[in-house]
Amino acid sequence: MLTKEDFKDSTILKTKTITLQSYELKASEMYQGRQHLSLMKGLTELREIYGGGIMDLAIISAGYGLLSEDDLIVPYEVTFSKMSPTEIKNLGRELNIKENLQRLIANYHMAIFILGDKYLKAIELPLEKIPKDTKLIFITSESGRKNIRAEDNCFPILYGQAEAKTFGYTSLELKGYIIKQLCHEIANNGTEILNNIYEDPYCIKNMLKKYEKIK
Repeated sequence: MLTKEDFKDSTILKTKTITLQSYELKASEMYQGRQHLSLMKGLTELREIYGGGIMDLAIISAGYGLLSEDDLIVPYEVTFSKMSPTEIKNLGRELNIKENLQRLIANYHMAIFILGDKYLKAIELPLEKIPKDTKLIFITSESGRKNIRAEDNCFPILYGQAEAKTFGYTSLELKGYIIKQLCHEIANNGTEILNNIYEDPYCIKNMLKKYEKIK
C-alpha cells in the first residue's frame, strides 16, 4: 500500500506502483466506504437508464489529487482527515487540487460536492476560474458550511446529525445516501429534475423529504 512518503518521490512511487499493479482498480471501484458505495449505487441506477454521460464523478484524493472515476490507481493510505489545516492547504497546493478542479468544473453547468470538512479545506474555496453561471452545490454539515463563502453561485444544502437520524443513517454515510436518492428520483421522474435543481438548488431538501423515516 502506498504511503504519504511514497508520493513525495516519483521514483519510489513508480517502483511501488508497479509492485502493486495486481491490485490496480479504477478510482470508482477502489473506495469501499459506505458513502462512496451508496453514491455508486445511485450512479449505476441512473446510468442504466440514461447512459454514462448523464452524471460524471470526480474524486479528491490526498494521495493522487483530483481523480476521474476511470483513473487507475493502486491501494494507498493517505487522508486529509488526520491533517492540520496548514498541512491540508500545503498538500492541496502540491497536488494542484484547486487548479485542476477549476479546470474541470469549467466544462459543467452544475457541480454537486459531498466532501467532508477537511476535504473542503483542500479545495480552498472560492473557486474563481469557472463560468459565472456554473452553480456549485454543497451537501454539507453546519461545520462544513464555514468553509463555503457566500458567493452567488455557491449553495450549501445542510445535512447534519439531526438529518442523519431522520433518514436512519449515520452522518458518515448520509451524503452518499442523499446522492443515491437524488439519482433515484432522476431515474424515475426524468432529467427535468436536473433543470429544477439548477434553477433552485435548495429544492433538493423538499424533493427528498419523502424518504425520511422519522417525521
